[in-house]
Amino acid sequence: MYYNFFGLEQAPYKVTPDIRMFYRGGQRGAILDALLYAINSGEAITKVVGEVGSGKTMLCCMLASQLQEEVDVVYLANPNIKPDDVLKAISMELGLLIGADADRLQVMKNLHEFLLEKHAQKRRVVVLVEEAHQMPLETLEEIRLLSNLETQHNKLLQIVLFGQPELDKSLNLPHVRQIKDRISNSFYLPALERHEICDYLIFRLHRAGYCECNPFSRSAINLLAWASKGLFRRINVLADKTLLAAFSDHSKTVNKSHVRAAVADVEFKPKRFFMRPEFSVLTIALMVVWFALSGVSQTAANAWVDKPKSEIAVQVASLNDSKLEDSSIQVAKNRAIKKKQETVGYFQQRLNMTKHWLDQASPDHFTIQILVTKSDDQKGVEQFFKYQLNQEPPGKLTDQLYLYRENIGGEMMLSVAYGEFSSLGEARAALNNLPDELQSNKPYLRNISQVLGAVQGA
Repeated sequence: MYYNFFGLEQAPYKVTPDIRMFYRGGQRGAILDALLYAINSGEAITKVVGEVGSGKTMLCCMLASQLQEEVDVVYLANPNIKPDDVLKAISMELGLLIGADADRLQVMKNLHEFLLEKHAQKRRVVVLVEEAHQMPLETLEEIRLLSNLETQHNKLLQIVLFGQPELDKSLNLPHVRQIKDRISNSFYLPALERHEICDYLIFRLHRAGYCECNPFSRSAINLLAWASKGLFRRINVLADKTLLAAFSDHSKTVNKSHVRAAVADVEFKPKRFFMRPEFSVLTIALMVVWFALSGVSQTAANAWVDKPKSEIAVQVASLNDSKLEDSSIQVAKNRAIKKKQETVGYFQQRLNMTKHWLDQASPDHFTIQILVTKSDDQKGVEQFFKYQLNQEPPGKLTDQLYLYRENIGGEMMLSVAYGEFSSLGEARAALNNLPDELQSNKPYLRNISQVLGAVQGA
């Protein structure tokens, strides 16, 4: 539905494995290379473990496609095979004719002879077992016995097990230690880190025909990373729904609101952090501090502390979404901020606040460049902020003034910007309404994507 809108030739985030979309980041490329080396080296049994949705099936398909031409692949996708049937299943995958009344010994004899013929033809056989954690232990033991089939120097059959962490638990049981002892190599598929998720999203988009810059804002990627836990399947599901939400919004920039819409439409919704029991004490403490800074009476604060934790969590959520428009509360808040800024390292505080803002800002928005000065002029910058803080009403512009270091022409500079505006017209209107003392600095408009690039190069 959104393919033409974003200039795509195909679905970028299909859940079904497509080896053209194989991503080598997140250690997947290194693990694939190690698996190929293990097979080429003649290792008997190799194990790959990963959480649900971590890309085991994709890796398995990619491994099968990368094996040398002289390797015959047997793919066991159904783990619920009885011990008596697994030999027949492997034989049938290899094209052997097995009679309906053939017993285990006859099947094993025929399979052994077939593998010897393959070896004489300088061919090898590799069995790839998916969902191995669901395979009965007796069946795993039967497969382990197949690894005993060998010549004087080579294994006739090699096995790669793909499974969830439950496979490790099963292999740690005492009565199946023989299987574990035969495993020559073990690999674990980790979840993707945030920067890897960003690379992965862009990689799949480009493979699907996308030719523009990254459409996902930084805040959107942060939320998607948190909601997906770095698992490929969840990333794909969320990214697909997120692009659909952006298309419905007629936006070619994917922002946090589009990811929120996607998260609301999936089954694996993460819990809100303030609802977790371990945060309840911290929540109460933060609320007491907030009341103290806001000038609320001690009686009101005590009433909050005495509330049940679940009620506090609900009201905290409500406060997070509300806007304090009462002027007396805003004045008290500004005074508290001013007092805090005088006691804490003001310069570093402004840098930290700006970093948080840039992490959330949309790259296609605009800001107003107010001031540029040399990096060693920290005192002058602090005086500038203090002057603005003392204007009436208190801190009229200060809450939207941002401080950051950037590289300009190879020289490190300190820059001050004002506000974030979603359109060029809105930014120009704000520029024209700046006070005269700021107009004298000849402020100008900047795209936030330019700011992000300059800050990253600093």
